Amino acid sequence: MAPASKSDIIKKMLVEYPKMPHRQLARMIYKKYKDSFTSEETVRTRIRYYTGCQGTSHRAKIAPENIRPPEVGAALIGNPYGLPEEHNDAWAPMRFPIQTGKGLCLFDLHYPYHSIRAITLAIQYGHDTGCKDFVFLGGDIHDNADLSKFDKDPEVRKYKEELDGLKIFLDVIQREFPKAKIIYKKGNHEVRTDHFLRRKAPELWGLKKFIWEGYLGLEERGIISVEADIPLTIGKLNIIHGHELRGCSTAVNPARGVYLKSMECMMAGHFHKTSMHTETSFSRRLDTTWSVGCLCNLSPEWMRVNKWNQGFASLDIDGDDFTIQNERIIEGMMVR
Repeated sequence: MAPASKSDIIKKMLVEYPKMPHRQLARMIYKKYKDSFTSEETVRTRIRYYTGCQGTSHRAKIAPENIRPPEVGAALIGNPYGLPEEHNDAWAPMRFPIQTGKGLCLFDLHYPYHSIRAITLAIQYGHDTGCKDFVFLGGDIHDNADLSKFDKDPEVRKYKEELDGLKIFLDVIQREFPKAKIIYKKGNHEVRTDHFLRRKAPELWGLKKFIWEGYLGLEERGIISVEADIPLTIGKLNIIHGHELRGCSTAVNPARGVYLKSMECMMAGHFHKTSMHTETSFSRRLDTTWSVGCLCNLSPEWMRVNKWNQGFASLDIDGDDFTIQNERIIEGMMVR
């Protein structure tokens, strides 16, 4: 049997190792067929020829037998050692959808454990101070108690009933602020729906957007929905729900814990407590963090004793500049 030609060797190895980078494959071929080639670089040149990487004129000559299209080789540039494919979730902060304007920031209603008095004060404040451009719902707007893995009151409102109540709340916000853009960022309680589907009904995972956003009609309402793990940014300000900072300490106050965990300028809910913390770095950079109070009842069954307080915030935006007014409600009254 006649010895394989150089071309046959190259083609054979390209078929056997279709995703191996050129230089690595050339090294392997030269080591195995040293008697057939003068150098490793000679092998690499032939590989480039048979993969169409030596220009248009050469590609035209070998098009019928082109083993590896150029785009395949290009895809290997970032993986020169042929490592297994990685699982890489696309993740990036989102620019706040409003560039200029003033609006309300409401966190932690936990419907149906919401406080009607606190929500009423927040809406009235919005009217009185011109918060007409947007309403930011910062997460845990509904409690999602029925899907909780914790013990629950058997008389708690069922999942559909809770969403029906949430629809009424959204109706009220849209009626009271008809020109405002509504941004709804999920919190850890909204994500209970995702966790339930993962654990109990993975077959329905592909319908998760319809189950929550579809039933609430967020798209039809023109409401911008933001996933629970995506922060929003305005200049150097990052807006989160708060659960994203796992292990965040609140020993002094939540705002300080947020700063120590993130080392960034932040506004968060989640902790049900109004606080502010400011730090100046060695380079004189001034960062401030805010935690915003809740709009739920303060003594729920699962945590009768706590250090919560009711509150909300207003946010005034001018490009990358912003002003935050972090308001408190004590005993059903606004505290200024």
